[in-house]
Amino acid sequence: MAEFCLDCLNKMNNTNYTKKDFVISKEPDLCEGCGELKSVIIAKRSIHYYLWRVRYLVLPIWIILRLLYLPIYLIKLYFIKRRK
Repeated sequence: MAEFCLDCLNKMNNTNYTKKDFVISKEPDLCEGCGELKSVIIAKRSIHYYLWRVRYLVLPIWIILRLLYLPIYLIKLYFIKRRK
């Protein structure tokens, strides 16, 4: 796989990506575009990356909402069966 720094990638593709759009290496590596030792791009970030980062915030909220919904659902079932 080709390893390019962010500057070379933006020049080649005529784009305006930022560091937030990619996972970038912490240690410098040889860029194949300019031939300098720079931090290179490892992968493009997707929605899964951001969901993975907030999983500890979302999971407790999801559990609490499910626990609140259960009594409401049981009450609805009780009244539906009672009408019949």
